[in-house]
Amino acid sequence: MAKATSPIFTHEPLLGLAQATLADALLDTPVNFVTVVTGNAEGTRIDLVRAKATVVTTAGMLRLFIWNGTNSRLIKEIPMAAITPSATVESFEAEWTPTEPIVLPDATWELRASISAAEATNIYAFGGHFG
Repeated sequence: MAKATSPIFTHEPLLGLAQATLADALLDTPVNFVTVVTGNAEGTRIDLVRAKATVVTTAGMLRLFIWNGTNSRLIKEIPMAAITPSATVESFEAEWTPTEPIVLPDATWELRASISAAEATNIYAFGGHFG
């Protein structure tokens, strides 16, 4: 097999968006999850994940999973701080930039998210689709 000598770039930009509202404490196969990104047939790259709560939050966890069409695998936990937003206090927010981009190989793969407390949280994923 010949080794690729040209760089591979994404073909179209990606903005995945979901809002998690139901609590789920599972670390292996969450039941109350949201799908943030579904890969495409040629593959999908995720460079950054951002979370922003829209309500009062208690101390808890935002969890990110990779779904391969059969199984979920926990890839990252992001601690959520207890915050009461107001006119002078921002609601909870966090960003995660993986050391290496996450690559979903095809359309059966997904980036999923869950939250440990039922507190509305928007989850964004930024990257691009190949092909």
